[in-house]
Amino acid sequence: MSRLTSLYSVCAVTHRRVRWTIYTDAPAFAVRPQTFNLFSFSLILWLAAMPATRLVIALCLSTWTTMTASGMAVLRSPEENYTVCNSTVCKQRAMFINASLDRCVSPCEDFYQYACGGWIKNHTIPASRSSTGNFDLLHDELQKTLRSLLENMTLVYECQNITDKVAVAYNACMAVPTSPDRHDVMMAILNVSGMARWPITNESEEVFKNCTEVLNTTGVFTVLSVNVGRDLKMLNSNIIGIDQIGFGTVGRNQLIHPDKEGNKKIIEAYKNLIKTALRFVRPNISEWNLTKLADDIVDLEGQLANLTAPPEERRDFLQIYNRTTIRELEAMSPHIRLLDLLKKQFSRVNITLYDNETVEFYASKYYQKLDHF
Repeated sequence: MSRLTSLYSVCAVTHRRVRWTIYTDAPAFAVRPQTFNLFSFSLILWLAAMPATRLVIALCLSTWTTMTASGMAVLRSPEENYTVCNSTVCKQRAMFINASLDRCVSPCEDFYQYACGGWIKNHTIPASRSSTGNFDLLHDELQKTLRSLLENMTLVYECQNITDKVAVAYNACMAVPTSPDRHDVMMAILNVSGMARWPITNESEEVFKNCTEVLNTTGVFTVLSVNVGRDLKMLNSNIIGIDQIGFGTVGRNQLIHPDKEGNKKIIEAYKNLIKTALRFVRPNISEWNLTKLADDIVDLEGQLANLTAPPEERRDFLQIYNRTTIRELEAMSPHIRLLDLLKKQFSRVNITLYDNETVEFYASKYYQKLDHF
């Protein structure tokens, strides 16, 4: 099976060093007690070098020292014109700040290690991730909470509110079906997607001349991860983010090293899953074609995985971050018609893109390799 056919088938602070932006034109500097956290403390120490803020910093540092030294917050007298939060949440935050510090390091020599060293020591980066932080931990906890809530909700099918709809959608995806899968529904989805002839079992049936035609049919998400999120440099607006492809069903290492002893069973199970999907779409397909298609699909994914950078090379966010335009990306990799691919996706929500659209890009090496793939 040719490559074209195969492609058609297929601490809030992290362990990275952190840079903060300080707006020196702000009319005043103040820390609200109820939002006092590691970032606030870090900013206070950083501003200590600015003479105009000496007095405010002295007061803030005095407050913080009292909080962390005793492990709890205390109230100041009214004459001092400020108070320190004494609630349970504030006490917990103070203890968290205290535990996040590395007191063996001087803040004047290595401020990052001093402010975050304790947190880093107590939190290792999972093998499956390139970084970790408080937001990641909160996200994981949120997923567990949401799952628990959705699994225990009563399903409502009439006069639904948004919560009812989410519960029904979750149940439709996760619940064990009580009726057989409908072949006609699957075929309708493939027809709408322009893939009614999938899977192609005969190379003479190929209708694509190049990879651009394949991607125009399968979509840009086949080879790139595209999302819309908060602009890192203009927080009041959103921006398109583009990254290398991810591998959710089977891991990157398994695809690159399918013959390793620990990966063989995983790859074999993945191929069986592919065969099941192929057989459902085309019940009369031969066993030989099933095996060949499954092998070709896994082989193609392995080739794509080889183009991607491993997680350990992506831990320095500033090194992989690029702010550029679609025009510049097309000049970098002329064989990838990125503007046309993105236009097709965004036209579905009535958004027109132009080649001067700014994007945040995180996979320069992968993108250049993909151009010659």
